[in-house]
Amino acid sequence: MSVPRSSRLFIASPGDVASERDALDRVVREVNQTHGAPLGYVIELWRWETHAVPGGGRPQAVINDQIPEYDIFIGIMWRRFGTPTGVAGSGTEEEYRIAYFQPR
Repeated sequence: MSVPRSSRLFIASPGDVASERDALDRVVREVNQTHGAPLGYVIELWRWETHAVPGGGRPQAVINDQIPEYDIFIGIMWRRFGTPTGVAGSGTEEEYRIAYFQPR
C-alpha cells in the first residue's frame, strides 16, 4: 500500500466569513473521502482558528510563525477587511503578502 500524496491548503480570511471557512472544511473532507482515497491523495486544510496556538508577541506574528509550508492559498473575503496588524491593514492582507511575496 503506497502513502497518499498530500497537498496542504491554507485559508486566509477575516472573522466575518467563518461559515465559508467551515464550508470549505466540509468540501475538503468530502473530496478526500470521495476522490482522494481512491486516487491516493489527501488535501490537508490549515486554519488559524483550529491549528494555531496562543503565544506572546504581536498576535499576527504568532500565527504567521505557525503557518506551515503549503501548496494552495485561498483567501476568502466579504464585507470585513479585518483588524490592522501594525504591518498590514489586516491579518488576511499580511497572510496574502506572505503567500505572494514569500511563497512557502
